[in-house]
Amino acid sequence: CDIYKCYKVETIGDCYFCCSGCPNVKENHAEDLVEMALDMQEAIRRTGLKRPDGEELQFRIGIHSGPVIAGVVGAKCPRMHLFGVNVQIAEEMEQGGVPDCVNVSNVTRSLLLERKAPFKLITRFDEADDPRTDMYLIERQEGFESRVFKPEEVQVAEAKF
Repeated sequence: CDIYKCYKVETIGDCYFCCSGCPNVKENHAEDLVEMALDMQEAIRRTGLKRPDGEELQFRIGIHSGPVIAGVVGAKCPRMHLFGVNVQIAEEMEQGGVPDCVNVSNVTRSLLLERKAPFKLITRFDEADDPRTDMYLIERQEGFESRVFKPEEVQVAEAKF
């Protein structure tokens, strides 16, 4: 999270819950989250981890943008927690997402397009009658380098397999 200036809120079961632009507001929060998500996918691919049944490890990533309510919860071990409808929509993006894809909401898609972010929108899914839950799949554009993985590292890693 630190590389992308994102904040890990908590881990819930097998869900890694993080945010960007909170507690400190920033205009490029959507880009940072998408880049982090794409690099997380790459890291999982590189580990070669398998599920107990031998299948490839897959995970879903859901990203949504919007205002939230933040509060500190707990007396013995205080931590920041996020509340609100936009947290719920982000959860729906993850839960209804396509495995091994970065799923973004229509709101996040609009922010990425406004800022001319270097990501390619692949497809749109209408999950419900609510346009807030329309989903778009995203991938990195050619020539856009990761903050973590350098092109020469990818070539070396591919040569080892």
